[in-house]
Amino acid sequence: MAYRHGPRAKLPTVQELIVHFGAGQATIVSALDELEAQNVLYRKDRQGIFVSPKLNRKLISILLDSQWLRAGSSPFWGQLWGLFAEEAERRTQTKNEDFLFQLVTAWQDPNEPLPDNMRHKIDAGIIHGVISIGLGVVEADWVINSSLPMVAFAGGGFWAVEMDFNRFIDLGVEALVSRGCKQIAKVRALPKADRHAPNPGIDFEEDQWFLGALKANGVPETSGHLAQYPCANNWWDAPAYQEQGEYLAAELFQGGNKLGLDGLLITDDLVASGMLAGLRHCGIVPGKDIAIASHSNAGSPVLYGCEDLLTVIEFDPGDIVRQMFSMLDALMSGGVPNEQDRIVRPALRS
Repeated sequence: MAYRHGPRAKLPTVQELIVHFGAGQATIVSALDELEAQNVLYRKDRQGIFVSPKLNRKLISILLDSQWLRAGSSPFWGQLWGLFAEEAERRTQTKNEDFLFQLVTAWQDPNEPLPDNMRHKIDAGIIHGVISIGLGVVEADWVINSSLPMVAFAGGGFWAVEMDFNRFIDLGVEALVSRGCKQIAKVRALPKADRHAPNPGIDFEEDQWFLGALKANGVPETSGHLAQYPCANNWWDAPAYQEQGEYLAAELFQGGNKLGLDGLLITDDLVASGMLAGLRHCGIVPGKDIAIASHSNAGSPVLYGCEDLLTVIEFDPGDIVRQMFSMLDALMSGGVPNEQDRIVRPALRS
């Protein structure tokens, strides 16, 4: 009846519905409560029952693992969250869509991995699509098993957007070799994670790609070095990335350049910020005594004012937002994205 009359139309009274459907008052009121929760209709005192203006609008849920916003985390996550909010506002005005933003505490209960209000909305069919940011496998699987269209970033999910760190390594090695570097260290932080997450350990595939990139640029693999903050059993208590960077600078350069390094490839901008401070304490002048290529994110303030000291290779968080919505649009329309994984590639900052 609501769909036949359309948004904002007035519907029959409770008494008229009882007669029309031949049902009891408790049944009719319960049904109205459920339909109002699903944004099909709304009730106004002394005026009646009306079809919701949100009828036929799609509700999209954007979920973010709250651990990425805790103290010491990269500003990238807050930046990404803000870009999603901006795009949601735009789509609310230009498309028939509404949005529900939800922070999720990962690893809270394997049987109920999402907040109650979110699970109830999914079970009731109110939510039409999900964008998942940084969620673990347990949380992502719960959404996938509900058969909702979902696109993931930095977490579990069948349809996903990923950052091409292999391309970052290629660009970084090329930049350092072009400056005459022959002894290059790849510097990586120990990822901060929830204590219930798997031990992040060492990314051997990334390390092998780095050594291969050296070889492709005419530098022997034996001239490549790998530096990472020590991976202890209590990895969840690893210090902030800036502290890790300062620690690694001291490890590599305190008391002299033991490895004879002339180039650093740093895979995180916060680590680079910490290393720049640590290098100064060790008497090493970036850009003069050693060449540096570092990761960054477009629009991030982390390396502001340091551009003349290093080569910046940046990812655009806006590309992540655009790619995720593009995939979700395809899934929600009943189609299939042309790729299971969409890749966001970095570029040298000009």
